[in-house]
Amino acid sequence: FSISDAMQQVAVKETDKNFMILDTVVDLPNVMSFTYSTHEGSFLAGVAAALKSESGVIAFIGGMDIPTIKKFEVGYIEGAKYVNPDIQVISKYIGSDNNAWNDPATAKSLTLDAIANGADVCYHAAGGSGLGMIEACVDKDVWAIGVNIDQAHLAPEKMLTSMLTRGDVAIEIATDTLIEGGSISGHTILNLSNNGVGIVMSEFFTDDEKAEIEEIRQMVIAGDIVVTDAGT
Repeated sequence: FSISDAMQQVAVKETDKNFMILDTVVDLPNVMSFTYSTHEGSFLAGVAAALKSESGVIAFIGGMDIPTIKKFEVGYIEGAKYVNPDIQVISKYIGSDNNAWNDPATAKSLTLDAIANGADVCYHAAGGSGLGMIEACVDKDVWAIGVNIDQAHLAPEKMLTSMLTRGDVAIEIATDTLIEGGSISGHTILNLSNNGVGIVMSEFFTDDEKAEIEEIRQMVIAGDIVVTDAGT
């Protein structure tokens, strides 16, 4: 989204070229824009956390305290409470400026505090700062939930799952549209129904847990469960 102004300037001049952009909308006839329903993916992360939590306490570590990250937090809380209405969610934010994305030391400190207060599953939407949360989870032997990509390589024994935002799906949609002669423009939402967001079905889930997560995923897709979009 940080290059939206540059995209706007270039796409206006290069009208014979096609462009795509993630995480924001550039309203031009030669730009295809994609945004993520991160609240839906985070709902499944919350479901996973509640299924695995033994303490009944889980945590959310956010980077910058902005509506975009509130989408992650609220979706996570709603997913966890769908499974266990009595679950406690400890939410902590690293800061209110761009430094919040690159402060793993503070993220680790906040996570250790949440763990000291009972959290046994922790989920981050904190950019580079999230490395601190993951490190704390490994140190204290509790589950971590990664974000955006499969972060299992960072903690192979403690990464329960990761909430995925799949840019590859956006590329596939844009490419297929171009091949089929469609219009490279407009706004496409990447959500559970088109696999633009989701979670990793890791080895740490039992078959019954995988089945329950999939059942809930289908309920969100069908509209039987409506997840709050706190970013709007």
